[in-house]
Amino acid sequence: MSSSSIGPAQITASSGSAPAPVLGVRLQNSARARVTLIALAVLIFALWGSALFASHFLRQDIERMLATQQFSAVSFVAADLDRELNERQRALQAVAKRMSAPLLSRDAAANAQSVLEERIALRTMFNWGLFVVGRDATAIASVPAELGRTGGDYSSFADVRAVLDSGQPRITDPLTGKRTGQPVISIIVPIDDRQGKVIGALIGVTHLGLPNFFDDLTAHRYGEGGGYLVIAPKSAVFVAATDRSRVMQAIPPPGNNANHDRFMAGAEGSGVAINSQGVEELASARRLSAVNWLVVAVLPTAEAFVPVHEMQQRLFVIATLLTIVGALIAWLVLHYELAPLAAISRRLRAMSRGEVPRQALPIARNDEIGDLAASVNALIASIESVEGALRESEARFRELADAAPVLIWMAALDKRCDYFNRAWLEFTGRTFAQEFGNGWVEGVHPDDVERCFSTYESAFDARRRFTMEYRLHHHDGSYRWLLDNGAPRFDGAGNFVGYIGSCVDIDALKRAEQGLRASDSLNRSILDSFSECVCVLDADGTIIRVNDAWRRLADGPSLVGAAAPLFGDSLGADYFSLCPNGLLCASDAECEREAVTAIADVLAGRCQSARIEYVCSGRQHEAGHGENHWFELRVRRLDDREGAVIAHDEITSIKRADELQIAAAAFQTQEGIIITDAARQIIRVNDAFTRLTGYSAAEAIGQTPTLLKSGRHDQAFYREMYETLAASGFWQGEIWNRRKDGNIYPQWMTITAVFSAAGGISHYVGAFSDISERKQAEAQIHSLAFFDPLTGLPNRRLLRDRLAQALAASARHGRWSALMFLDLDHFKLLNDTRGHEIGDQLLSEVARRLDDGVREGDTVARLGGDEFIVMLEDLDSEPDRAANKAEAVAEKLRLSIAQPFLLRAPPRQSADAPSAAATLSAAVPEDIYHCTCSIGLTLFQGNEASIDDLLRHADVAMYQAKAASRNTVRFFDPQMQAALDARTRLEAGLRRAIAQGELRLHYQWQVNADGLPIGVEALARWQDPERGMVSPAEFIPLAEETGLIIPLGEWALREACRQLVVWSAAPAMRALCVSVNVSRRQFRQAGFADVVRRAVTGAGADPARLKLELTESVLDDVDAIAASMRDIGAIGVGFSLDDFGTGYSSLSCLRHLPLDQLKIDQSFVRGLGSDDDSAAIVRAVIALGQGLGLEVIAEGVETEAQYRLLVEYGCTAFQGYLFGRPQAAENF
Repeated sequence: MSSSSIGPAQITASSGSAPAPVLGVRLQNSARARVTLIALAVLIFALWGSALFASHFLRQDIERMLATQQFSAVSFVAADLDRELNERQRALQAVAKRMSAPLLSRDAAANAQSVLEERIALRTMFNWGLFVVGRDATAIASVPAELGRTGGDYSSFADVRAVLDSGQPRITDPLTGKRTGQPVISIIVPIDDRQGKVIGALIGVTHLGLPNFFDDLTAHRYGEGGGYLVIAPKSAVFVAATDRSRVMQAIPPPGNNANHDRFMAGAEGSGVAINSQGVEELASARRLSAVNWLVVAVLPTAEAFVPVHEMQQRLFVIATLLTIVGALIAWLVLHYELAPLAAISRRLRAMSRGEVPRQALPIARNDEIGDLAASVNALIASIESVEGALRESEARFRELADAAPVLIWMAALDKRCDYFNRAWLEFTGRTFAQEFGNGWVEGVHPDDVERCFSTYESAFDARRRFTMEYRLHHHDGSYRWLLDNGAPRFDGAGNFVGYIGSCVDIDALKRAEQGLRASDSLNRSILDSFSECVCVLDADGTIIRVNDAWRRLADGPSLVGAAAPLFGDSLGADYFSLCPNGLLCASDAECEREAVTAIADVLAGRCQSARIEYVCSGRQHEAGHGENHWFELRVRRLDDREGAVIAHDEITSIKRADELQIAAAAFQTQEGIIITDAARQIIRVNDAFTRLTGYSAAEAIGQTPTLLKSGRHDQAFYREMYETLAASGFWQGEIWNRRKDGNIYPQWMTITAVFSAAGGISHYVGAFSDISERKQAEAQIHSLAFFDPLTGLPNRRLLRDRLAQALAASARHGRWSALMFLDLDHFKLLNDTRGHEIGDQLLSEVARRLDDGVREGDTVARLGGDEFIVMLEDLDSEPDRAANKAEAVAEKLRLSIAQPFLLRAPPRQSADAPSAAATLSAAVPEDIYHCTCSIGLTLFQGNEASIDDLLRHADVAMYQAKAASRNTVRFFDPQMQAALDARTRLEAGLRRAIAQGELRLHYQWQVNADGLPIGVEALARWQDPERGMVSPAEFIPLAEETGLIIPLGEWALREACRQLVVWSAAPAMRALCVSVNVSRRQFRQAGFADVVRRAVTGAGADPARLKLELTESVLDDVDAIAASMRDIGAIGVGFSLDDFGTGYSSLSCLRHLPLDQLKIDQSFVRGLGSDDDSAAIVRAVIALGQGLGLEVIAEGVETEAQYRLLVEYGCTAFQGYLFGRPQAAENF
């Protein structure tokens, strides 16, 4: 590439043309002009923006000031009018006071007329006269008299009536006089008598058309074009105006003047709006205090805002002058600053034209222009370096191209080749001149020229890469195949400059391909000779080769279904698009999954080969019945490339041969087999048939299966059997047949119809087995499932079933039934003394007597142990009679059970066995046993109660009988059931409360004689989500009974120890001791000392501050209790004996117990002051404690009197509501 193509050449292209006369072109080519204009634009924007900004805000300020001034003026005028109106009103009121006496006199009219005529000064205030009206609103006096008001009726004037009724003065809106028809306003004041009652009114009238007190307002204009207006909003008329023609005229309707609309709505102030004549004006309004009128001053804005316009004109003149001066200064400064830049431009232009040699520019300044000159010098040096490198690169490329073993060519933009390397010229044996341009085409094989040119030109036009193969003439005279790869070339600026290509000699490869095609033809012939359906897949599963057997799948029967036509031309298709399940036809899901997995594994290289056998039911034999065909799938990975070969081969004949062998072996199975022809004549039986039926083969062959008929099944049974065989070809089920010896036995039989090639039934094959043992086992299982094995009575499961049926029957028929719950009294004693075998004898005999004592349709069941249920159905439609019958049966059963039982004891095994005589009466022989029972009874009808409810009711009634000294009958009591249900719910709730953390510990203060806290007692509280706070008196006894006191007590210990640790961090609580109640059951549990130790150490509490409170009920085994207390005391925990004095323990045991405290029971404290015995017991306990060196604390202290007595007796510690109720720890 030449040096003139970079840098300066571009400058020449941009600046070498003659100066254009157009200003736009001048600006485009002159940076100085553009910078000057930009600076001038910025200056103008700044100056005029500031001017407009200042003008805007100054205009607003001045307009606000002018509006304020105008509002002040109209306020002054309004005040003046208020003064005038108030002065006239006061004058009238003064005269009205003088009118009271004249109006009350006999000659009221004359006297009133006299008063009016005397008031000359008042008459000057009202240019249209004065008059007086009486209480009936009739004028009785008037001046001047010529107006003829006297005698006139003014009751129709609302203002007059309002003053007479209210007694308040009023200024009327402008109106037209009733008699004169002139515009007037009136001031009306009431005339009162001495008692303040209105007896008339004095009225002063002002004619608005004559000179009046408004003249001072209207005589002066406001400005040149403005004026004043007085408006009565209620009447919507002008009262007064600078323009007198507007008096009594209606004001413009709403919507014509925004200011008027605003003022009429009650607003005051100033505003600018366009009036009804289309003139913009500044209006200010002020409301009068004497009357609801508006005083408005209006002035056209053209006059009002003259100062604003003058101020704006001055600002714009100043801005214009500053713009001109600024532009001149900017042009001079930029001209000076940009002069070096122009010199650089001229020097570069001269270099681009070649007028001066390319050399570095002089750097005269150290500013940005100097930096620009330095950068241009660096660019010139870089251009020189790049041009040198390009020349070297071009020379090096030619050397490399000539040394390359491939043929290289290059073409210019005209598509003509302008370069061939040495390898090309040596290959063709021609010169560069011969090959130049399109000369190289002479060496292309004639058959390849058109294709070669078409590929070359289309790629050239699209500027894309191309690859093509063609034959080129070699210097030895032969044509050789070349692989030509061409690619577009681009210069450094990205401009397309031509193509470059490289050719490789592939003649040897082409000859090898021809050999491969010949070999491929041989392989295809070999594949076509295989009977299997074969296809070859590449690594992607695409079919690349198939044999004739595969292609014939498209012509044969519909083995492959609707996809058959695709098999004729399947090359290039995806294998799984033809065989989605991997197989030629549908098979079972397991085979299909296995086939897909096997093919995928072989293709992926996870295994070399796979083989799968599958059943294809897709083929149809000629008769149209489905016939299963077996196929084998073989998959093997190709050895020389990625891919696999798949073969499908039909193996039905092999499978059938195998099946025949298997069938022959299966015929000698343990099951009996019988084969008949279509007419059901026996043609063959196996050895098992003879063994099971007793008939030999000779005896059975030729007979029909009716030989075995037992007679247990009717004709409908056999008809249904043969209809099923005809429809589906298969039947199986249970059937009873007869052996040769006449014995009838159950069989499980399977019969299969065999179809001929024509589609009809040719044979029947039956297989059967003897299921006698299974039936016996089923009967035994049924008996065990529904009957008690000892007594043979129905068990709980069968009882529930019969109860359900009885409930449904009673609901249908409306009759009452009864349920008895029977429990033997003292049965456990018999079991313990005489053994379980005797007990079982008794139970069996009881079951017999119960069963004998009821009707045949009634039910006697054993629930377990010594509990029996008797259900009496269909007793009566009336509950009373049903109850009587049930009670009679129950009593009969009770008496039957009370009869002596003869029980035979088993032989004694040892002389050391215990004697039963120790527990039975000596008068009763050993084999005679007397037994009683307790019976609970409940009635039922319909579905009002569930089965579980009935059983529970009977159970409750039985316990009522037990509680009533046994050997009796009791009916169910709902109240007792309700109590049991409540107890059950409470127990369930308590279990949940312990598990879910609903329990809380509350603490009650324990104080010394000075009332200072020394400890607290921890008391369990239960906050139930549904019941609320549950009393400890309810759940603590229940916990004792159910054993829940163990986990509850352990939780209380842990929680108390945790709270001790919390309080240890608070100085005020650090010395407190916590007492925790421990129940007898909890204290007597094994390892209780370890429970206490874990609670203390787990929380990190100080054991010396923990005290366990025991009740006297614990002290039944003093030695054991003392040992446990010493184990716990070793931890550091103290003990208090709670409720002392309420139990029956010996006082001597106190000496052996490591106690620290005695607690006086609150029942004794409650009797202090009223019960001498209680006081004596309290003094004795305190003395006993002091004698044994134990601290004594009194609980339940509720009054000051009790507290004082206890202190007097020497008690040192106290607890009770007097010192605080139990509360949560966070509330302390």
